[in-house]
Amino acid sequence: MTRSPALIYLDVDRTEGGSYDYRKPHFDAAAKLGYSCITIVPSGHENLSMIRAESDLVIEMDHISAAGILDRIRSLSDRYRACAVVSFMGHCPPGIDLGGIVEAVCRALSLPFTPAQALLKCNNKFLMRSHLKHRGIDSVSSLLINNVEDIDEIGDTLNFPVITKPAFGAGSVLIKKCSSKSELKERYLNFCASFPKVHLAIDHGSSGHSFTDASGVVHEYVPGRSLLVEEYIDGHEGSVECIVYKNKVHPLIVHDKLLLSEKGSTILEHQLITPPVNFSAEDVDAIRRYATDCISALELNNCLVHLEFRLTSAGPKVIEVNPRIGGFYVYKSFEDVAGIDPFISNLKILSGTFDERELIAAQTSVRERKNYYTMFVLYPPRSGYLKEIHGVEKASRRNGVLNYKAENRLNFIDTENREEYVMKFWGTAESPEKITELYELISEDINMEMSHSRPSS
Repeated sequence: MTRSPALIYLDVDRTEGGSYDYRKPHFDAAAKLGYSCITIVPSGHENLSMIRAESDLVIEMDHISAAGILDRIRSLSDRYRACAVVSFMGHCPPGIDLGGIVEAVCRALSLPFTPAQALLKCNNKFLMRSHLKHRGIDSVSSLLINNVEDIDEIGDTLNFPVITKPAFGAGSVLIKKCSSKSELKERYLNFCASFPKVHLAIDHGSSGHSFTDASGVVHEYVPGRSLLVEEYIDGHEGSVECIVYKNKVHPLIVHDKLLLSEKGSTILEHQLITPPVNFSAEDVDAIRRYATDCISALELNNCLVHLEFRLTSAGPKVIEVNPRIGGFYVYKSFEDVAGIDPFISNLKILSGTFDERELIAAQTSVRERKNYYTMFVLYPPRSGYLKEIHGVEKASRRNGVLNYKAENRLNFIDTENREEYVMKFWGTAESPEKITELYELISEDINMEMSHSRPSS
């Protein structure tokens, strides 16, 4: 009997509708590679009907463990051959050691994996800076505070202004700039009060635990009480999209964040462009080298990485290192700028079938692109429920628009505490000026009708 090659996808994202669109594009990529798609979920998963519709087989487990997953995979060995194990590793859901489970399963099946400790060094942003400092990588000073009294003891450890954020975070939730200790104290109390109400903070905020930093110091992490405080990085912001394979970092695309804004307790990204217009050729070379040094220091392997930074007068400084494919339309940037499908590449990496010649071709594609490409998103004018989006058809017909998507936001949209857009666009033009014009025209085309109460279906 011929066994079908299979992608094993571990889905523990129990938020309504799923916080990240990660499973479906991997399943689309798996279909192109001839893989069946098997999803393993906790029993009673909230999105089970959607998962069943997208999967060839769904396995529900009362308790997710490496041993349990391996037993189920082996019980199917007469029909399926596990070729890759994938999950959304870019954040830490509470109550489960996702990275450790996937690593144990992959080791037992002799499949490539991203080391669990490297994932933790990235997802815990305090730990990330600790390890970069330990390895001599230029970063900024940071502290983890667990109560108001900790702020009084800061002394000269940090220079104000500072940025505060959850140590384990997602979607730019609960980020705030503070210019003094008094502001920081006020911010800390607001953070503690707001955390339980912000679902993306809770859903990706890990569980309470102790951890040891690169210097051997033990820290306590308490969700909703532990606040990361970092020195503010003054500089223009960008991101680097990388592939890490066989312990070698390949920085491919540099995105220039043309437009950012601060609102409430979040930082909103509006528009990105590539090739960059605010970074010189020398800057881009330095950014690529710096990204390589950061990722290597954190010991990431066998993954795609979305690294965010700011370019200061002293050179690039990292904001965060995300061991995943970037959001917005980063996957389209991989496709149209680098000439590769990042989801297929990820599956090939995790199945051990990736051909490094694809990276050479991708690097050549990035260098030789003549047009400018942009991704931009549109946010609601205020918090509330999205009732209707007007002007989509007109906006979609604008010259240069390559892709667009209106997000199906059914829940309350909190514009003060998280980065939650309702439309995204991917486009191209022959100049940066035309790229800016495209964003401005579409911003005028689109009108969002909001409601204080949930619209009736």
